[in-house]
Amino acid sequence: MRLDLVRAQATSLHHLTGKDRITVVVIYPVCRDLDVARLLPASAFPRKMFIASRHFWTPTGTPGPSATGLLALLLILAGAARAVPSLITIENAALRRSHGLYVLDATLRFGIAGEPLKALRSGVPLTLLVEVEIEELREFLWDKRIGGIRQRYRVEHHALSGHYLVTNLVTGEQDGFPSIEDAAAALGELREIPVIDERFLRPGYRYEAAVRARLDLAALPGPLRLVAYLSSEWRIGSPWQRWGLKP
Repeated sequence: MRLDLVRAQATSLHHLTGKDRITVVVIYPVCRDLDVARLLPASAFPRKMFIASRHFWTPTGTPGPSATGLLALLLILAGAARAVPSLITIENAALRRSHGLYVLDATLRFGIAGEPLKALRSGVPLTLLVEVEIEELREFLWDKRIGGIRQRYRVEHHALSGHYLVTNLVTGEQDGFPSIEDAAAALGELREIPVIDERFLRPGYRYEAAVRARLDLAALPGPLRLVAYLSSEWRIGSPWQRWGLKP
């Protein structure tokens, strides 16, 4: 776990509790292999954090439960868990003409594991967001965005059958798979996704296409969304992959 991540959690805690002025009392270490409190100076935290009790304390020193404090502790625990972001690798991305449109063909390589997989098996659907952008490259002006799409796929776990359902949220098409590996492999095969009308690309001009894919954290339920934004274990995505496009 990086120390700047811990400081980021402390800053987030400050914003969450600043209105209620609640001091949170937690037990460290939250990771078995790292004593955070011993490594970080007290100045790293905008609020005092004492290593003593599971209780939450009000400014008067009277112990009592606090919804804001509980949420803050949940965020700290989520962010402090040591995890490596999962990358999505984009292979063989290309745009080609088809029936008056430019369509995307690409292969994604990724897996779903850890906390996202636990949430999925507990009934929380996950959404994969694929973004494509087309820009006109200009010499003396900012590049001009002329089109693009945002395509979403939802993955759900069917508790009774144990299968995983993948739904194209644009077309409504749905397929079932016996394992999460099979579902991820199917999600990774993107074929003939309409992107832009070919008439928007003019001969003699220079264009650039870009594509990326990521887990759409905004589609998660509210309480889990807060945790996911602060946890590197939920950061499943790819950088933008760019290439030149000639009409």
